[in-house]
Amino acid sequence: MSRLHRAIARLIPEPHREWLLAHDSEGASIEGRAARLRWMLGALPIAGRAIASQAVHDPRSLLGGALMRTVVVTMSLLVAAVGTIVLGAYALMTEHPATMLPFALVPIVQGAFTLLFALGKLNKLGGIARLLELSGSTLALSVGAVGFAYGVVVNLTPMNVDPEYAPMAVSLLVAMHGLIALLAFAPTSAEPVGA
Repeated sequence: MSRLHRAIARLIPEPHREWLLAHDSEGASIEGRAARLRWMLGALPIAGRAIASQAVHDPRSLLGGALMRTVVVTMSLLVAAVGTIVLGAYALMTEHPATMLPFALVPIVQGAFTLLFALGKLNKLGGIARLLELSGSTLALSVGAVGFAYGVVVNLTPMNVDPEYAPMAVSLLVAMHGLIALLAFAPTSAEPVGA
């Protein structure tokens, strides 16, 4: 199985993986570089149809799986690192803007809590940890989206001679992290929020 097929096969849930495996079994009989390239590119629409079919029939299997949890852990590390960098910049500045300290601490707390939750370190708290995670992610999504929209409006004002893009980028990162955490940890319709 080629690397491309192995990578795509990891994304496709079990019932639809046979399409890709059947396509891969044809590869042994194909000769010629151009024909092999066309055959390899044929895996992309097959995988696209399989993922779309799975998203329509069982979206939770895509959102709550190992792939989504890996994305959440990676984003949590990134958000916490960005918060740490902003905190370091705050410590090194001679003038300390009042808004910069919470702007640094919020991503650190958000990233660290979500990371601990995703790794299962908060299981002893039970439903409280999940409720805190969902409300914190909702708040992060809301505040990050408002901060990003405000940054766009302020930076695109013609009278603004010194645009600041860093707060806008951090706000977007916080909002994206909140959205991804909500997608990964939101309960299904049959599952209560505090469970």
